[in-house]
Amino acid sequence: MAEVEEIASTLENLRGRMVELVVRGLASVAPGDLSPLELLTDSYERQGLVHITSRLRAMLRAITSDTRGAPVALLSAYTSLHVFERVLSLEAAASAWAQAIAAGDEDEDEAEAVAASPGAVNTELTSLPAPEQKKLAALLEELARAIEDLVRTGLTSATEATRQKLDVSFKEASRMKLLRLGATLRYVNEEVGRFLAHSEAFSAKRFVFFTHRAWLLARGLAEALAAKNDRVLARLSGTGARDPLPVRSIDVVTLGVFARTVQNTCTFEFRLRVVKAEDPALVGRSLVFGLVFGRKSADITAEAFLHLPQPQKYHPKIFSERMVLTVTGAAIALDERGGGRLLLGPKGTVTQQGKLAGGWEPYLEWQMGPALARARALVPSPLDLPNELQEEVVLADWSCKEDKARATPERRIFAVTAAGLELDAVVSTGADGKTLAGHLEAHAKRKPSAAKPPAPLYGLVHYELGRLVLTPLATLGPDGPLHLMLSNEKINLSALLGSLQL
Repeated sequence: MAEVEEIASTLENLRGRMVELVVRGLASVAPGDLSPLELLTDSYERQGLVHITSRLRAMLRAITSDTRGAPVALLSAYTSLHVFERVLSLEAAASAWAQAIAAGDEDEDEAEAVAASPGAVNTELTSLPAPEQKKLAALLEELARAIEDLVRTGLTSATEATRQKLDVSFKEASRMKLLRLGATLRYVNEEVGRFLAHSEAFSAKRFVFFTHRAWLLARGLAEALAAKNDRVLARLSGTGARDPLPVRSIDVVTLGVFARTVQNTCTFEFRLRVVKAEDPALVGRSLVFGLVFGRKSADITAEAFLHLPQPQKYHPKIFSERMVLTVTGAAIALDERGGGRLLLGPKGTVTQQGKLAGGWEPYLEWQMGPALARARALVPSPLDLPNELQEEVVLADWSCKEDKARATPERRIFAVTAAGLELDAVVSTGADGKTLAGHLEAHAKRKPSAAKPPAPLYGLVHYELGRLVLTPLATLGPDGPLHLMLSNEKINLSALLGSLQL
C-alpha cells in the first residue's frame, strides 16, 4: 500500500506540474522551470515505469528545444499518465475487494461481472456525403490545432475571441451529433470564461483535464473518420448507446441523494430501486434520476429548488421522502452494469403510494464479488473518468475519523473503515459539503456499542489515485434512509421565488 501511495503521489505531482505549464504556456517556459518535472521523472524511472518516463523525456526535450511539437508531446505524456492512473487505481481496487472478501464470508469464486452490451453502432458519420465528411475532418483538425496553440501560448493569451471560437466549435460539434466532444468543449469554454473573469471558481486542473479530453477526442475522431471505423466513431462521438426502454408504469423508492452546487448550478441525483414493474426483470434494478437547476443567487440553498413544481406537476422533494413512488410515462436508459437512468417524459407523472410494504431490510444486502469482477474486467482507456465506474455499497458496523493530515483548502477527508475496507470519504469545504461534514463529524464522535450498532451506510465508491473513494449518501434505518447531503434547514420559498424573477 505504501508503494502505491508513493507512485500515486508522484503521479499527482507530475500532473500538477503539467497543469501549471499549460496554464502558463509552453512558449514562456525556461529550462530551469522544468527541474521539478525532471526530478519527478527520475523518480518514476527508478520505479521501472519505462513507457511513462519515455513520454515524459520526449516532452521535456520538446519543451526545452521549443519545437513545434511540444504541445503534442505534453498532451501525449498527459494521456499516458491518465491511463496509468486508471490501471493503478483498478489494480488497487481489485486488491482491496479481494482482501475484504477473503477476510469475510463471501466466496470470491461467485463474483461475476455484468456482461457489457455492445450497443448500437453509429454509421451516421461515415455515411455522411463526402463534402460533409470533408467539412467534419477540417473541423476536427482545426480544433486540435487550436488546442495545441492554446497549450503553447497559455491561458494568459486567451481572450473573448478564444471563447467565441470554442463556442463555434461546440455548436458545430453538437450539430454533427458529436455529443461527447460538444459536452467537453462546453466545460473548456466555461473554465476559460471563469479565468477571464478572474473568478474564484476557476479550476486549472479541471481546465487542463477537459482541454486534454477535447484534444484526444478531436484527434481520435479524425483518425476513426479517415479509417471509416464505425465502432470507434460511435464510442468517441457518444452516439453508440442503446435506445431507452419505454416503461408504462414503475414503482421505485429512493435510497440516497447526491447533491452538488457549482457556482450557478444545483445538481441532484436520486438513487432509486425498482420495487414493482410490469417487466419482472426490472424489479430490484438500480436507477438514477437526475435534475439540474440554474441558480441566480448564492443565498438560495440547493434544497430550495426541490420545492419547485415541475412541468409534469410534481415537486422534486417527493423523491427525497421515505415513500414508494409510482412513475408513469417514462423510459430507462440501461447501462452495462445492470442499472440505468430514469428518463421522465413530458406527459409523465410521479405520485406517492405510501410506505414500503416489505420494509427496508432487503436493501441492506450487498455483495463485494460483482464489484471485484467489474474492476478486474474493465480495460482502461484514455477517456475514462474516475467516477464512471461507480459501485453502490452498503457498509455495516462502519466507523470514521477525520484525516486532517491529508486535507486541502478545497476538501476534507474522513477515513471510513468497514467490512475489511479502508475508504476515503471526500467532503467539500464549501457550503455544499456542510451538511455531510456535520453527519460524519457526529459519527466520528460516536462511541462504539455492540448493543446499538450504527445504521448501515449507503453510498457510492469510485477509484482514484490508487484509493477507494466513498461518497456517503444516506444511513439506512428501519424506517428508511436519512439523506446525508440534504439539509433540514428551513426553506425560504419567498426568497426562492423572488430570485427566479430577477
